[in-house]
Amino acid sequence: MTFTADYYHYWGKAQPNEELENSPYHLLIYHSLDVAGVAYHLLHDDAPIMNDLSAYLEIPKSELRQLLCFLIGLHDLGKFASSFQGLYQPDNDDFLLKVDRNTYAYDKRHDALGWCFYQNALFNGYLGNLDMDRKTKRQMKTGLSILFNCVLGHHGKPIQLEDRPVNFDEPLAVGVKYQHEIDPKDLQAANQWIDDLKALFVIELPVELLANKDWHTRARHISWQLSGVTMLADWLGSDSTYFNYNNEVMLLADYWQMTLETAKRCVNDKGLATIAPPLPFISVENSFGFSPSPLQAWAESVTIHNYPQLFVLEDVTGSGKTEAALTLAHRLMAMGEVDGFYFGLPTTATSNAMFERIERFMPTLYCSTDDNQPSLVLAHGSKNMNETFRKLVANADNNISSINSPQNTSIEATGDEISSQCHAWFASSNKRALLANIGVGTIDQALLAALPKKHQPLRLLGLHHKVLIFDEVHSADSYMFELLKSLLQVHLHQGGHAILLTATLSLDKREALAKLWLGQEAPSYAKTVSANVTQSTKFPLATHITTTADTDIETVVETSITSPERVSRKLKVDFLQQSSDVVDYLVKASQNHQCAVWVRNTVTDAIEAYDELLNAGVAAENLLLFHSRFALVDRSRIESTVLDWFGKHSTPAKRAGKILIATQVFQESLDADADIMVSDLCPIDYLIQRAGRLHRHKRDISGQRITDSHTTVESRPSPVLTILAPKFSTEPSASWYSELFPKSQYVYRHLGQLWLTMCILQQQSYLDLPKDARLLIESVYADDAQQQIPEALLADSKADMSQQKRKQNSAKDALIDWQQGYCEDSQSRWFGSESAINSEANTRFQEMPTCEVVILKTHQAGDTKQIGFYAEASEFQLELSTVKIGESMADKLTEVPSQFAKQVALLKERYRGLEYKRLWLADADDQFIYDQKKGLVEIRNDTRCRNKAKFC
Repeated sequence: MTFTADYYHYWGKAQPNEELENSPYHLLIYHSLDVAGVAYHLLHDDAPIMNDLSAYLEIPKSELRQLLCFLIGLHDLGKFASSFQGLYQPDNDDFLLKVDRNTYAYDKRHDALGWCFYQNALFNGYLGNLDMDRKTKRQMKTGLSILFNCVLGHHGKPIQLEDRPVNFDEPLAVGVKYQHEIDPKDLQAANQWIDDLKALFVIELPVELLANKDWHTRARHISWQLSGVTMLADWLGSDSTYFNYNNEVMLLADYWQMTLETAKRCVNDKGLATIAPPLPFISVENSFGFSPSPLQAWAESVTIHNYPQLFVLEDVTGSGKTEAALTLAHRLMAMGEVDGFYFGLPTTATSNAMFERIERFMPTLYCSTDDNQPSLVLAHGSKNMNETFRKLVANADNNISSINSPQNTSIEATGDEISSQCHAWFASSNKRALLANIGVGTIDQALLAALPKKHQPLRLLGLHHKVLIFDEVHSADSYMFELLKSLLQVHLHQGGHAILLTATLSLDKREALAKLWLGQEAPSYAKTVSANVTQSTKFPLATHITTTADTDIETVVETSITSPERVSRKLKVDFLQQSSDVVDYLVKASQNHQCAVWVRNTVTDAIEAYDELLNAGVAAENLLLFHSRFALVDRSRIESTVLDWFGKHSTPAKRAGKILIATQVFQESLDADADIMVSDLCPIDYLIQRAGRLHRHKRDISGQRITDSHTTVESRPSPVLTILAPKFSTEPSASWYSELFPKSQYVYRHLGQLWLTMCILQQQSYLDLPKDARLLIESVYADDAQQQIPEALLADSKADMSQQKRKQNSAKDALIDWQQGYCEDSQSRWFGSESAINSEANTRFQEMPTCEVVILKTHQAGDTKQIGFYAEASEFQLELSTVKIGESMADKLTEVPSQFAKQVALLKERYRGLEYKRLWLADADDQFIYDQKKGLVEIRNDTRCRNKAKFC
């Protein structure tokens, strides 16, 4: 055999079963060049990320491209360790390095081992040969270490370093720390590889920049994007359907040219090489087919700059905020400011509904060709159950059967399941979904980019050069609001744009967002508050904030908007003091052939109201219960029934006499329209949101929808929002709220806000929207309003405020410190996959831990009982049989009897992830039942014997 460099004798990818035809293993240097080749095509001259990196780091694109490919080509340095090589020692192979031991530490992995090789090469090689003083060498080491942290930490989180401080007078000894894993010959091979790769790419390290402290700061800022590029390149470069395993010796230059061609095809196939050009924006009417509302007219005419911009659009429900946001996004795309957008919504249901709208809107955005199709992806935990999304993938000639199979209920991107078309590739992981041109999903998928979760930089990379559009930002509590601010902050530093939509945002939150975007947010220890940058108290309002040093551009522009007449409403407010009065009121409404909704604050209260109405004589076929404690199969069925009875296209026959008892899930997701509405007392913004489902669509006296746009007045009786609430008192007792709502007091704990809500409604007697929207919100949430809270309610109100502060601090503790750059110092705790159980970094604050319960049932199979999922469906049985409940309730559920242990084991073996969920056999529990009309219900002691047969 002819002489080859030592580094040829190390494997990088292997197939232990030797199932691959060409080679059972892939040489380490070839895999490294594969990944570098992918990076080469991701970082082409026209790529927005390349433009930004080059300008920010002050390195010409051609030089930077070579430098970054060189660095990314070293991402697997740790695989030179003998301990790693010992993981695969094929028989009858005389070429690979022979290792007679396997001491590979899986907790450290080869990414951390790579740091040792880097350090050795740095101190015994490169820096040791430079003629410069010790201080400059230290600064050089800092600059290089920032970059190497990015490429070595390519497995989703920064590598953990435990090395001692560097002493240049005492070079790093070979194998002192890793003598059980690394042999001297490994260090020699790795150093040789570094030298030859450097020569292959013909680079000279930018010494002056690497030693510059200001440049270090900039390098830390871009380290998140560089680490994301490395992860993406490693995923793609590990796809053996493109990069065939190869153990034949060839010159590095020859293999590099070969793999460049393969990498080009791979990147092109994934839709990552080029961007479909956007169509010019013409007008709202051209895009959507109707004349613009006042807010939409503002969006199509407002001056847009080529600096990072934040738009806050405040208007009532139904005013066209979505189309206004899409108009702004389209205009930014047409200007070349962005390539696409991510539309984040608060729930899965609202995400699904928005995805349908965006799918229809896509043809107006891009000039697509057969060779350049823009990608549209849905991003949330149950996206594979969305029929429109699945059809979209199928129509692109993709096979997503592997995603839907029982073995793969949640796909983790490993590079092994990549499909041949970009849509399926994006679709197979929520992390990848953000890389698509257009993404629609829950806001959580974007917020995960601000948390120390595995592959977080990839999410951040996916949001680069996109508009972030977030709907219903007012619904974010103090915990989520901190996450939102952090994400906006880093998106701003990426040069991004954001559009926030809201109906009930308080002035202080709008001010906080404006100061954040302008870089004027005061540190937590500041004792004084700076002057406001926002001034207007009008509503509706469009706020346009631009980050720029250009004195000719106004940084904050607030424009008062007029809401369309069709969404301007004046709702009378009435109060009832007893739930029995509400029952009588709803029974009468049903008898009068009206459709009614009662929104309750807790699931328990909703179930009790449902039983009370049944006992009052309401026919079961006219009564529906909707809350969060249903299995997904029933929840989906109930949602469809709600829309059938109360939706935009419901008919008088279907609406007549129907009553819905619902919790907050009703106000969050459904485009429903009730003739009569009752709500338990809750904070004013939630009441406004609930009232948005009262007389939502124009109808005549019979309930028939009026579609004539020239008819502005409907013939139904004037809408009345009835509120179940305790009697108002200027001097309430401490139990003022809890006497009527013993359970709701644990949902809405700030009793002062409830009292202030009732106070302003007593004064106004009407919800006059949008005219009084700002007055209503500020009368409850403004600082001066808090001073009016009665003494008796202060204790609970202060306790809730303390809890909100704890949420805020909890979020701050969980967030990444962007200034540190991508390294272990950016967060003390990095976690695994976002689907990991008991992960401490979540997008939602959980006061009470929850868990997912999978409902099982029995059926007779011959002489034996068999268990199976509750949902009788051809696919997604696991997901459709799942319900999320509080952990305290789940702990009370009876364990699956031991006689079914073998069947349970088989289910867990077949369905990945099932071991992290709680299995519950409803038939075997004498304390709880599951009813398709009522959900998961605890049986009262006095009725347990009458309602539950003993399992046997």
